Amino acid sequence: MGKYKNEVKEYIIDNVDIEREISGYMNLKRVGSSVKGLCPFHGEKTPSFCVSSSWQNYHCFGCSEHGNVIDFIMQMENLDFISAIEHLAQTNGLDITKFLNEKEYKVDKRIKKSYEINIFAAKYFREKLKSNQSVKEYLSDRKISPETVIKFGIGYAPDAWDELYMVLKKAGYTDDELLYSKIVKVSDKNGKIYDTFRNRLIIPILDNRKRVVGFGARSLGDEKPKYLNSSESEFFKKSKILYGQGFDFNKSRLDECILVEGYMDVIKLSQVGFTNIFASMGTSLTEEQAYELSKKYKKLIFAYDMDLAGRNAIDRSLPILEKYDIDIRVLELTNAKDPDEYISKFGRDMFVKRLEDTIDVYHYNVTRLRQGLDFKNASDKRTYIDLAVDLLLKLDSKVDVQLYAQEISNDSGIRYETIMEFYQEKSVQQEIEQQESELNRSLNRTDYNKVNQEKTDIKQNATNMSKIDRLELKLLQIAVSSKDMFNNIFDSVGGEFLNPKFSLALLTLKEYYSKVDNFDVNSAVEYMELKKVVFLEQYLDENIDEIDEIILSKLLIKREKEICLNDINILTRELKELSAYKDKESKVQSRLKLSELMELRKKHNTFEEAEKLI
Repeated sequence: MGKYKNEVKEYIIDNVDIEREISGYMNLKRVGSSVKGLCPFHGEKTPSFCVSSSWQNYHCFGCSEHGNVIDFIMQMENLDFISAIEHLAQTNGLDITKFLNEKEYKVDKRIKKSYEINIFAAKYFREKLKSNQSVKEYLSDRKISPETVIKFGIGYAPDAWDELYMVLKKAGYTDDELLYSKIVKVSDKNGKIYDTFRNRLIIPILDNRKRVVGFGARSLGDEKPKYLNSSESEFFKKSKILYGQGFDFNKSRLDECILVEGYMDVIKLSQVGFTNIFASMGTSLTEEQAYELSKKYKKLIFAYDMDLAGRNAIDRSLPILEKYDIDIRVLELTNAKDPDEYISKFGRDMFVKRLEDTIDVYHYNVTRLRQGLDFKNASDKRTYIDLAVDLLLKLDSKVDVQLYAQEISNDSGIRYETIMEFYQEKSVQQEIEQQESELNRSLNRTDYNKVNQEKTDIKQNATNMSKIDRLELKLLQIAVSSKDMFNNIFDSVGGEFLNPKFSLALLTLKEYYSKVDNFDVNSAVEYMELKKVVFLEQYLDENIDEIDEIILSKLLIKREKEICLNDINILTRELKELSAYKDKESKVQSRLKLSELMELRKKHNTFEEAEKLI
């Protein structure tokens, strides 16, 4: 388990009342020896979520979600296993330090002390704010209400060299503990300890378990930087934390969230009633933050500043988020630099309307690439079409491709059919590059001596190939020898062979023949990258006999017949294995496979008859 000994799991399950714990998140009604309620993991009108104290488990008969109290907390609080058991231990007054591994125990004591110091500091900053009228006026000018100040624990660090340090020392904390917590620093000039934050608005940063792990500090004067975060530590890692975690208003079961740049955006949006609002600790999203959001939400709206820095941050975040199954939208605000300023100027209702007009990733990217292009200029228009079609290649839906291709046509004045032809060309090219990339990784394609050796190996090892591979190799060699033969073969095999390497060669050949009518190694490099030419060369057989259409047809039929025979053999083996079982399901499977086998045999006989007629 790493940090804790394995026994900690059983200890938590045995000492936490699962009914009481889960009832803190939902209404449960006693039904026999269990309790029941509406499942929190899927929408339902009739309760099907059951919890059993004697079994120490829950189970939903609607969506099949089940587990123990640790599993439940991991789901509801979006925590990993270690964080979940620590959360349960803390909220139930359980001491699990006895289960810590020895090395972790020493570190854990220091981290716990840092949390304690941070809470002390947060209270200190809050008290300092109460007595500073100018800072309170600053917050009032920004339309931050007194209730919101309390809700977010906003405070003030006075313009003093070491005031907080002296207060903490008086409270009994050692220099080592304070330095480890990062609330103070050591001067490089004189070696004296001083406060990390001075003359700044202080915003406590919480983790998922509501612990104060650090602080964000905004300059109130001309001091740079404008925003300053606590330094990285064992307990505060900016790449893993989103500002807004740990607050109850961000535990809405809605499946969408809003991502903003700054603390004040989170604070202002929350003040006017929005939920699930988060800000990253830097200018763009990290892998860890994206993963956490994707687990909990189906839709994410970027509400970043629309300046260059904000747009660049979105650009960096999109490739990270696009790996996950999450609907990404972008809110483009005008007449305000960020959500905080927009709501201050135009109010909540206008902001809600803007949220309804968010754009998808495709349209955001199109808007970005159009900037600075002049459509009266042919070169700029070509650049736009080229880049816009690249965006189409990222879309999964064919309907979206056609819709957006029409938009590109309307924007550029180029025929829709031409746009789609260009899209198809690029799609083929992309497929070739993807397959080639996979082949590069497995074959180390940069080693041309190895590739040339493989050319020899193909001829030497042809006798050891399967019948299907030998037929596909022969067809590929014929395809290399003639464009007409290539077209016939490509159409007959549906654009791919069973052998993935031969299939890649076929696609590479398609790219080549789209530019030239004859394959010639010496001139091929004028039309294609050298590594692709070298790859195709291994299938060039100068001694191949001239092939006519009759011989080609026989080869194609033989291939289909061998594929069919191979499938027959596989099905026959599966039927033999199923015959050993006498249960009802196995008998049903046997009948289905027997029917499939009969169809394959008919198909095989048809190919045999066709072969005789040629």
